[in-house]
Parts: sequence; C-alpha cells; structure tokens
Amino acid sequence: MPKRFMTSIAAWMFIFIPGRAAMVKAASLLMPRGKEVSVHLTLGRPGIRISPDFSGLSFEMKDVLPGRDGRHLFSVRNKPVITLFRTLGIGCLRVGGNTADLADVPLPATADIRSLFNFARAAHVHVIYTLRLRGPLHPRRAARTAAYIMHRFADLLTGFALGNEPNLYDRRFSVYQRIWRTYESAVIKASPAARFTGPGSTGSGRWAVDFLHAFGTDRHVCMLTQHTYVGGSAWKVKTPAAGRGFLLSSAIDKQYRRFNRDFGRLAMQHHIPFRMEETNSYYNGGAANVSDTFASALWGLDYMWWWAAHGARGLNFHTGNWVAAGPHLTRCRYAAFWTTRQGLNVHPLGYAMEAFNQAGHGRYIPIHIAAAFHKYLRVYGALAHDGSIFVTLINRSHGNNVRDARVTLSAPHQWMGAREMMLIAPDSSVAAKTGITLGGAAFKPDGTWSGRWSRLPLTASHQLAPVRVPAAAAIILELNPAPGRVAAQRLTRPAP
Repeated sequence: MPKRFMTSIAAWMFIFIPGRAAMVKAASLLMPRGKEVSVHLTLGRPGIRISPDFSGLSFEMKDVLPGRDGRHLFSVRNKPVITLFRTLGIGCLRVGGNTADLADVPLPATADIRSLFNFARAAHVHVIYTLRLRGPLHPRRAARTAAYIMHRFADLLTGFALGNEPNLYDRRFSVYQRIWRTYESAVIKASPAARFTGPGSTGSGRWAVDFLHAFGTDRHVCMLTQHTYVGGSAWKVKTPAAGRGFLLSSAIDKQYRRFNRDFGRLAMQHHIPFRMEETNSYYNGGAANVSDTFASALWGLDYMWWWAAHGARGLNFHTGNWVAAGPHLTRCRYAAFWTTRQGLNVHPLGYAMEAFNQAGHGRYIPIHIAAAFHKYLRVYGALAHDGSIFVTLINRSHGNNVRDARVTLSAPHQWMGAREMMLIAPDSSVAAKTGITLGGAAFKPDGTWSGRWSRLPLTASHQLAPVRVPAAAAIILELNPAPGRVAAQRLTRPAP
C-alpha cells in the first residue's frame, strides 16, 4: 500500500470531522483450529477516484460478426447480455483479440459495426475498437471504418486501437512507430476528432513505455493500454491445485508490483490514463479447473481492487465462449460468462465483477494491515458519493491454511446503520464451479441477479458488532455514519 496514503491519526476524521485527530482500528480474531491471531487495520485518507468505467470486458473481433445462426452477440435484441452488462456495471467494451489481425477472419461490415454500437448504447458502455494492422498495409480501409464509426457513434467511442499485440509480429518498435503514424494520419484526415489508445502490447510493458515516449504528447492519444495475464500460459500450469494456489498466493502480488513499476507508474507520472485493455488469469484460454473456479472469483475481486488502488482507469477481462490462442480458437475457461441455448451461464469471475460493482465507487480509501495474516486477508475501502463507506474483505486462506476471520471495527463516532454482503462457494471450496452466490443469490440465465444485503447488528453504543469472514470467501460491508458527520464531506459525483 503506498505510504503517502497512510495516516495514523486524523485519517478517519478527515472523512467526518476535519481538524480533529482520531484513528480507526479494526481487530480481526483469526481462528485456525482454536488459535487466535489479532489483525489491526488502519484506514488512510480517501485518495484516488475510481473511474466510472473501471469494469470492462474484452471480446474477440470475431464476436462482432454474426454467429452460425446469423445472429449478432452484440445486438439490441440480445436482452440477457444487455441486462448482464448493466447488472455488472460494465463501462467499457473492447473488441479486438488475435482475430482482429488474422487474415482469414473477415472484417466487420457496416451492419456488424452498427449492431455493435447500438448494443453499446443500450448497455450503457463505451467501446475500444481495434483496427486491423497486421499484414499488408491498408490505412485507407482503416480510415473508412473509423470515419463510419466517428460519423455515427463518436459519443460511444473511447478510442481506436491499431492492431492487437503488435510486439508479437513487429518486434521492433521503430517499425511499428512508422506504421502507426501512417494509420493515424489516414484516420485523422478522414476524421479529425478521432482518438486512439495504444499500444495494446503484451509482455513486460516495454512497448508501452516506448509508445508513451513516442506518442505521449499526441493530442489524439487518449489512453495508454497494455495486455497482461498474470499467471502466464495455461499450458504450463502443472496441476489445478497449483494453479488455484498461485492465484490466491502472496507471490502474485509481486507480479502486480513489477508490472505497475514498468507501466502504471510511468503513465501516472506523465498524467495519461492507463488501462489493462485485455487481461485475465492465464492466457491460451485459461487453465481448466483453475480459471473457471471460485479461486478466480477471489483473485478477480482482489485484482480489480489492487489496480483501482494504484490509479488504473480500468480492466477489461477477456471473455467469450471461444477465444484465440495464437491463430486457433479454444474454449474460454477464464470467461466471465458463456452464452448457451438456455441463456447465460455466469462464471465465478462474473460474481467477482458484481462484488466490485457493489462497492467500487467514489474514492479509494487505503487500508494498512499490520499483521502476519496480511498475505491471506486483503482489505480495500471506498468513500462513496453519498458519504457511505464500503469495505471489501477477501479471505484468501484455503486448503491447509484455512482460517476464518472475526473482524471488529471501532470508530470515534456512531454508525446509523451497517450491512454486509457475502461472496461464497459451497463448502468454502476454491475449486467450486457452481453453487456460488453473492448476497445469497446466483445469476439467472436472463442476466438478472437478486442478491440482497443483510443488516448487521450494532452495539448499544452504535458501534459495529464483530463480523465473521469465512475462509475462502469475501464480504462487503456498507457503513452509514450519522448524517451530520458526512454532509459536508460528500463527494461530487464525477462526470461519466
């Protein structure tokens, strides 16, 4: 957690009573087979604003084309998917993937593009649209596509991406830079207001750094983007248990920090938004019995919060029924949902996205965990626009390290109300694929979800009673302070 966000005194009262010194602590009593361990939490100052379009999904360009039945996935007639997008709070839809640059995949026609953007309007999302870059150069063709989109749907466009992971086929950035300028010039000539994201590369983030140096001052560049799959290749996962264990281990945090050092920090220093335009657990379609299990839900929720805390504009989880692994399509194991003849099948990752949607609004509140159990317990906070405080607790302990947590919050003021919502799997199994619930409910095939908050008891002094966080589960707390404490501290709702 960044040190600049940490405070010991005056942290909590910054939110409610400016000028007074106070500190909030939370004690967590952990019960591994009768042994109790105490965990203390310190809340810092509300800082980074969480982007309204933080939650995103990424699809193959092939999904923009009609299916075998002649129907479009992205269509105003596809009510279940529209409903699910709205329910999950999806703000950004990226279309690209390997099929954006494969010569044997047809380019979307104007009817396909029109269906995509009409869907986006109905689902209340903005689009990152990938223009084909690999192979023979066709800047005029790209310009015609861009001009059509800008003329009809400019208000729904985040930006154009030029190519998908170009570092895999144009390994010299200098070559890519010349080609990129050629395409940009053609598109801008046809559509002077066009916006671009880039470079959409994969790997260490080196190309993102070069892109920033080359195009960071270009007024048409609106966002720095990168692709990353934190677990590496699904084909190298030795066993499902090992794959799930890595997603829930403290070792994965090192991956985040290294990638942020090479990519995120530089973008923030140059004051340009950055986004993981395509990301998920393991590439090549995800690891079976890993990326499609409850472990991916706990990982995904933690992953979203980690990047929100570090200033990312958002994440687009790559998804779909099928995704490209190199030039070939493979069944998508890391999908947020599948479409079936019976309706939608929402996977564990989709539940993580909904859990984030319930609490990830307003400004991020950093929370420091001063205890050894921090490698299992992850805690994130947010100050919502209406003054409510949301705290997300993720207990990653599982297997031989199962520990429940008993969390107690103390504050120098009274709560007017408190609620909780739990994300859990049957028998607290991180290997579970079905039976997962959030707020006591599962998603239905029509894309709806009816989860509910449970009211939490308060003590006689209007403090929060102890809250139990089971192993291999997550809990969201909503805390409502006395109105007089928050009225002057409410945030201005950010523009979309």
